[in-house]
Amino acid sequence: MADVKLGSIKMHKQKFEVEFLDDIVLNSSSATTMGLSDTLDYIPASAFLGMVAKGDNYNKFSDSFGIFHSSKVRFGDGHILNGNNYSYKVPFSYFINKGESLEEAKIYHHHKLTKTQRDELKSKGIQLKQVRSGYFDKDFNLLELKYNYTQKSAFENRRSKKSSMYGYRAIKRGAKFGFEISCDDKKLLDEVVEKLDNKTHRLGKSKNNQFGRVKIKLNNSI
Repeated sequence: MADVKLGSIKMHKQKFEVEFLDDIVLNSSSATTMGLSDTLDYIPASAFLGMVAKGDNYNKFSDSFGIFHSSKVRFGDGHILNGNNYSYKVPFSYFINKGESLEEAKIYHHHKLTKTQRDELKSKGIQLKQVRSGYFDKDFNLLELKYNYTQKSAFENRRSKKSSMYGYRAIKRGAKFGFEISCDDKKLLDEVVEKLDNKTHRLGKSKNNQFGRVKIKLNNSI
């Protein structure tokens, strides 16, 4: 646990690692719609708050209002990890040779290319395309999330509803994300940590035998 002093206020921080034990569906909307739902590439902070509040936990804290309805405890979003390094979305200025994978390709910064360099690339048959997905860490290692796709059918009167198919794009099991919780009150932070650390939780839109399990543990090396 890290402590940071801001003026006369001491802020306490704790970092966590989230390991996906199953494929996880992180939809941008809670509604089930036909077709392919938009998928988040991060874990919203509200998901971790929900894990802490689940069941009858809400009434078991020394200051439930302070944890859930004030700014005393601040939950951060979860972002993909590369080892112990946070990763960040690649900027729109990243371009690579069309046909190459992000992990193997040379990165070209679109706004820095001169006309001479563009002509040289063209003469070599290199056609650039914008990178629209992917991540990089502080060491500029590049990586991409891996997904599985699952097709489902809506039901009506216990039967598949005609022409009502929808798909889930799930982040593959084994992915690891990191997030941080900060708090002005160490006692409250310790209570929150106790509800999360070294436990299996459920995450995402679909929480059945196929989807949803994650393992959360402390990791101050992030």
